[in-house]
Amino acid sequence: MARDGFLYLPGLLEPADLVPLRRDVTALLQRFGWLQPGMEPLEALAGELRTRAGEPQFQALYRELQKLERFHRLGQHPQLLAVARELIGGEVFVHPRSIARIIFPDYPASTTPPHQDYVHIQSTDEFAHPPARHYAASPSPACQRATASASVSTP
Repeated sequence: MARDGFLYLPGLLEPADLVPLRRDVTALLQRFGWLQPGMEPLEALAGELRTRAGEPQFQALYRELQKLERFHRLGQHPQLLAVARELIGGEVFVHPRSIARIIFPDYPASTTPPHQDYVHIQSTDEFAHPPARHYAASPSPACQRATASASVSTP
């Protein structure tokens, strides 16, 4: 973690914890025409469409994704919270605002550059400059095994 700024923890979450959310998300991607037609949605193979945050096609899908209960519930997973508690040595506050970073292959315009979220989220003075604590979970492309990464970085 000191060298790379993140931890890669394969197998932290079971596929059963992630596959239902992946089904929900890939169903949305398919419904909005973001996936290759005729392919199994769980493979999540990008179609021809390329869009990014702020564009109408992106925002329409993102609004629907924000309605997915499983998407918001993932951040409360006991395994993720246990790792986060261990890493920071105390209790963890899971921010209620869930953010999905949706990008397309070979489309750098859809990536998120390095940034600091404090200006957008705000907080109390006590938390104005805390160490950043982020974790994310991601199933493999074929959804055959679950992986998770946890990162803790300090300003």
